[in-house]
Amino acid sequence: MILVKDELKRSIERIQNKLDAHGVVLSELERGATDHSTRITELEANVGSLTTRVTYLDNRCEDLEGRMRRNNIRLLGIPEGVEGSRPTESVAGLLQELLGLDEKPLLDRAHRTLRSRPREGEPPRPFVIRVHFFHVRTTC
Repeated sequence: MILVKDELKRSIERIQNKLDAHGVVLSELERGATDHSTRITELEANVGSLTTRVTYLDNRCEDLEGRMRRNNIRLLGIPEGVEGSRPTESVAGLLQELLGLDEKPLLDRAHRTLRSRPREGEPPRPFVIRVHFFHVRTTC
């Protein structure tokens, strides 16, 4: 009978030790889960603020791009190759001639749109012209 009691006692002690070890592991897992939950909450708040900031900056960028294009004019129908090596100068001269201006308008730049050269029989690419002064654009 004593033997059975001792054997049962040892078995219970082994089970108790395993149970204690599992309790420690569970405590560590709970602590880790809490830490991760806290970190996820912080990251979600950070993502929310960054999303708001990106939306703001995206809207701001779109507004600035629109304002940047405000002084642009698109000129259609000028044959390919007429502009030569200095398109800004040749387009300024063309505008002076066509509009009967006393002097050439001040242009920041003039270039063809960014698409491939047209084939024979296709219409020429339009020019995009940036006028330096706003009041000049209104006369064009």
